[in-house]
Amino acid sequence: MSAKTILVLHRIPFANIQYDRVVDHQHFNVIYIGSEQALCDIPDYVSCEKWSVNLNENWLDIVVNRVLRSGLQIERILGMSEYQLESAAKLRERLGVSGATLAQVQLSRDKVLMKEAVAAAQLRVPFFCSLVKAMQQDIPELVNLRVVLKPKKGASSEDIQVFESMDELLNRVAEKRTHISAIDQDELYADFEVEEFVVGEIWHIDGFTKQGVVEHSVASQYVGNCLAFAQGHAFGSVQMPMPATLATFSQAVVSAVEIENGSFHLEVFKQGDQWVFLEIGHRCGGADVVQSFLLKTGVNLYHAHISTQLDLQDTFNIQEKNDYFGWFVFPGHHLTGGYAQIIDSNDYQNHPFVVRWNQLPKSIPLTKQITYQKTQVPVAGVFCCPTSEQGIDFLSSLFTSIVVNSYTPTEELVYETV
Repeated sequence: MSAKTILVLHRIPFANIQYDRVVDHQHFNVIYIGSEQALCDIPDYVSCEKWSVNLNENWLDIVVNRVLRSGLQIERILGMSEYQLESAAKLRERLGVSGATLAQVQLSRDKVLMKEAVAAAQLRVPFFCSLVKAMQQDIPELVNLRVVLKPKKGASSEDIQVFESMDELLNRVAEKRTHISAIDQDELYADFEVEEFVVGEIWHIDGFTKQGVVEHSVASQYVGNCLAFAQGHAFGSVQMPMPATLATFSQAVVSAVEIENGSFHLEVFKQGDQWVFLEIGHRCGGADVVQSFLLKTGVNLYHAHISTQLDLQDTFNIQEKNDYFGWFVFPGHHLTGGYAQIIDSNDYQNHPFVVRWNQLPKSIPLTKQITYQKTQVPVAGVFCCPTSEQGIDFLSSLFTSIVVNSYTPTEELVYETV
């Protein structure tokens, strides 16, 4: 009998996920599909096939035709990146493979559909509507509120703008002055939504589900936020004790958006003792969320995601520690120079809370893309502390003290990068 075949849409660096630690590549016939550049990071010792595709072409058709010609029986299709969830679902439907359908994936990708589903479950969400609807008719609930304009399927807070009123937003759209090229130049109004600007602490809940039930989750509070990071400010998070009300809220959201198996990354606002839905992804959180979850629980969220989707493991050995873990990341995409100049980081590199410190070498240029990857940003790290309050204080001090500037190789540094 031939080995069962698994297709993996490969985008996230292999070293981050380490598929081979959870998937027996001898028992399964594993085929990695991705760009030539992405496939290069799969180690030679991993027994697998590699299908290189040009992502600018209609590569889904190419993959489907190749599978059909080969006669392969596909057992499962994995897409670990936010940007691969829909492609994986389309492949499942075209090849008759079980797993999350395109309709289910849309509930955790499209910010209008997900809020409609969560609101239908009687959970609190911000007032919202599609940008097209806002352009066509008055939205009384949003008239006197600050509003946020964001892509329906965006990530990393790219192309998000905040406006003081709906009138200001609509005027800027009409005048093509939103500073979002997809709107001002391409007029892709249908790809965007408008929602109420909610004031409150922002928390994220990370965990995994089996057959629609949350097996385990960990709550964290952001210090700073994703939007501020996109605008050039450092941010991070620290784990918090899980309130019973938040655990209940999280399960209700997961059920509403039909996340059956795999990891999830949920973001909410905390207003007093109430929770307000922000958004959810059927994937692992970015930055060092996975590492922090692993240190807290002993469970790798990437591996839990794979295991639950492949029905590989019935139980997980969860051993939650009393300490609280967190992460931080400093941006560099907004800087004008080519290289990072990092000032006043010595005291923090050797801080007793720091578990891992990454600092961009002086020889590596800054990327202009928004990224949380620890090897591409000026500074990133993971920390551990006895209490959540200490973690919040640590991050606040870190963000206040460390300065990241940029320079070109011809400039003389005022301070030596450490």
